[in-house]
Amino acid sequence: MRFLSIFAPRLLAACALVAFTISAGAVEAPARWPSPQDKDKKEAKAPPKAEQELADQIDKAPDAAAKFVVAEQFVKKFPKSQIRPKVVEHLAVQAFSPPDVPQKIALAERLISLFPEAGESALVAPFLVDAYIAAQRFDDAFRAGGAWLGKSPNDVRVLTVLSFHSVNLAQRGNSKFVAQGQPYGPKAIELLEAGTKPADMTAELFKEFKDSWLPQLYQTQGLLSLVSGKTDEAFAKLQKAVGLNPSDPITHYLLGTARNEEYTKLATQIKTMSAAAQKTEMTKVNALLDEIIDHYAHTVALAEGVKEHEQLRAQVLQDMTSYYKFRHNGSTDGMQQLIDKYKKPAAAPATPAPAATPAATPAAPPR
Repeated sequence: MRFLSIFAPRLLAACALVAFTISAGAVEAPARWPSPQDKDKKEAKAPPKAEQELADQIDKAPDAAAKFVVAEQFVKKFPKSQIRPKVVEHLAVQAFSPPDVPQKIALAERLISLFPEAGESALVAPFLVDAYIAAQRFDDAFRAGGAWLGKSPNDVRVLTVLSFHSVNLAQRGNSKFVAQGQPYGPKAIELLEAGTKPADMTAELFKEFKDSWLPQLYQTQGLLSLVSGKTDEAFAKLQKAVGLNPSDPITHYLLGTARNEEYTKLATQIKTMSAAAQKTEMTKVNALLDEIIDHYAHTVALAEGVKEHEQLRAQVLQDMTSYYKFRHNGSTDGMQQLIDKYKKPAAAPATPAPAATPAATPAAPPR
């Protein structure tokens, strides 16, 4: 499927596709290197003294750069050391500690060059993908992410971030990663709903991740179905999204758009029908218009006061007013009350912003 040619601007402009950061909170640096005195390692064979001493030097080095210098000595002298995994774990934490993204990437790539197996580690691969995304190095992100998913196909973090950005880039005119990212979204949804969390992610972090991103995944998949012309499928996915997060104006806008697609087709068909047939079909037309108006009212209400949604709100309000007047004999009486009914409490958090203003308006109601 060639997404570049079918991504409708008015849909893509409204879709909230937001970059996110995978939390490294579940990864902690070891307090010190293992030794025969470790209480939880009583049965482990003590590493040779020379290995332990060099490992201790890594631990005591003043900064990440110094640690990697010592680590290079360690891997050359003791390539098959039994404490090699602990060294990799310690260096992985160091690699992703700096706030500077290019520095994170440089350290992670150095770690992989010293310890190639680190690139196949859950301590490194998912976070390196995220760092590449943050640095807008998308070729590297999808290359590293695809390789990691080939070995760990159930890593929902990587599935989610790559799914989102395959669509996000396509809406900007870069469809290079659509084919690769297309199966990631449904797989991420499946894993989240089944409660399949990465082994290194705590239950609390997984719940937070699921609550935040499952509705966004459904929203994205609904958008893809919508621009593919699969209106019923799109509506079902968007209903899932709005059920999980009813305060997102973007999902309501897309639901209204899905119904507007149906309305536009029916309105076109009616023009070729007899007067009697038109009278019968107008019942369906009016029901669709009422549903569109309701979703647009949600959008206008929930977008109010959110700077990033100002243009979207203005456009949708204009479209809603046109439809509302058609359904109420040219009057807007009661329209504001309908909008007010769906306003969220003042303390509620803002939802992600659309990329831009919808470019097109709905078709005019049949006269």
